[in-house]
Amino acid sequence: MNQTELNQIAEIYGLGRIQSAVKNEKGLVNDTYYLKTDRGHFMAQKLNPIFTEAVVEDHDVVARHLLLNDFLAPKIVEVRDNVLSARISGALWKVCYYIPHDEDVKVSDKTVVEAAAALGRFHGIMGCCPLQPKFKIPNFHETRKIIEKLSRVFLSEEYAEKAMWVTEIYHDIVGSITKHYLPTDLSPTLIHGDPKFDNFLFRDGEVVGMFDLDTVMLGHELLDLGDAFRSWCRESKTEFNLNRFNLALKAYRSKHNLWWRGGKLIGDDLVKDAVALITLELAARYLIDYFEETYFDWKKYKYRSRAEQNLSRTKRYLAYYHNMQKAFGME
Repeated sequence: MNQTELNQIAEIYGLGRIQSAVKNEKGLVNDTYYLKTDRGHFMAQKLNPIFTEAVVEDHDVVARHLLLNDFLAPKIVEVRDNVLSARISGALWKVCYYIPHDEDVKVSDKTVVEAAAALGRFHGIMGCCPLQPKFKIPNFHETRKIIEKLSRVFLSEEYAEKAMWVTEIYHDIVGSITKHYLPTDLSPTLIHGDPKFDNFLFRDGEVVGMFDLDTVMLGHELLDLGDAFRSWCRESKTEFNLNRFNLALKAYRSKHNLWWRGGKLIGDDLVKDAVALITLELAARYLIDYFEETYFDWKKYKYRSRAEQNLSRTKRYLAYYHNMQKAFGME
């Protein structure tokens, strides 16, 4: 933790004197700190270099829209009028007002049902948000482009030695994922982009809002559902909880319906494809970073290198995908 940087952020944003600073170790992309100062509680984020000031502007619009619809979201603290972000030594920072919430909420059938219903409500609210996002992570959830990049990296001379160790894994991902590509004629809307369980804001056991709005993007709700359900239904790292999937989908549908363009209701089979797709997409992203070692935060206390970390995660998600397919009766 760089206390000097945090002190600079507190001064730039007028947060007061820092009394305590705690880093959120769960983050994989951004460095997030919970600050208690003599003026209140705040959340400061040092954003990954892929982000620009535009992502903070998008966050501000989304948060205000959600709050107007009684759905809690972290409101941006302004540096000064209409200035929402700051740079220190080239790194982009944003600060949000801290929202009190239940701590250490565990994933269970009950809490997943709450989160699924809240995600349905989120999608309904965002369907009438006027935002046209200024920022988008390159190729984020553009699965075909991600696989194209994986193939380029795998076949490049630069990484030939690394490729020797992952040939079977590479072919498993590429050969499996094409079965789950989503139709190209789905109507886009504003989705969260990263609906992991920790991004849901619980109070007294109920979901009242969401965190982490950096990934809000235009896409189909199936992308969020695929990402959410592959995360929430995962047990023992590689096992898929089919009963929880069914409960979550029912809860989601109680708040929001999924439609094809033209008004036809989307069935469960396409939701299952979305869960498989995002699982394999994530495996592909980790395998890309096994080669490049540039994106995912390195958990140095757990892995000897970024490459080791990313390959380990690739293998786990690939095993998880195959167990998921068995649970769905597809293998």
